[in-house]
Amino acid sequence: CNTVSSVTWKNVCFPRHPGPLSIKCVLRGQAVYETDSMRYLVTPDSYLALNAGQEYSGFIEGSEEAETLTLFFAPGFAEEMLRS
Repeated sequence: CNTVSSVTWKNVCFPRHPGPLSIKCVLRGQAVYETDSMRYLVTPDSYLALNAGQEYSGFIEGSEEAETLTLFFAPGFAEEMLRS
């Protein structure tokens, strides 16, 4: 099933892990996500799409809370959309 997660964070670190196809958004504040090759700063005027199986880590630092919104897509969702 597809999932939407909306959370408010302050000073949190997400250890490196593989994830499903997802779109990371920030509604307030900022978050940093890192893959093998890049570091991405996600703010309210940007978003980050990660492929299924992509390993990444992330963190939110500072005195300001960040509100994030992430769309997680079920395995095979993108392939099913292409077929239809």
